[in-house]
Amino acid sequence: MDIYKADKLIAKEVKICKTILSRMRGLMFRTKIKPLLLAQKYESVIAIHMFFVFRRIDAIWLNKNKEIVEIKRSLLPFSPLALSTTHAKYVLELPRYAAKPLEIGDRLEFL
Repeated sequence: MDIYKADKLIAKEVKICKTILSRMRGLMFRTKIKPLLLAQKYESVIAIHMFFVFRRIDAIWLNKNKEIVEIKRSLLPFSPLALSTTHAKYVLELPRYAAKPLEIGDRLEFL
């Protein structure tokens, strides 16, 4: 799956993690950071961890309308917790600096 902001490609070949186990694993133990979309059924405050993630990443929280509600840039490896301050349905994990063109309020497009 690819993710766009208007007509601009933000991330390609994004893997979707819908199950609890796939969301918990996320980018753990991966040597190369490939984009992941963590998706849950309902909006809530979503926390992510960076245990056993060996590189910095950007994390973007989106609401049910696919609007960005929170951005955390350059999260440090092995950080214990990063969470949204508002409710979200999705978290997009990207390689470091990939979220540079994004701002809170932007709407992303994906299936």
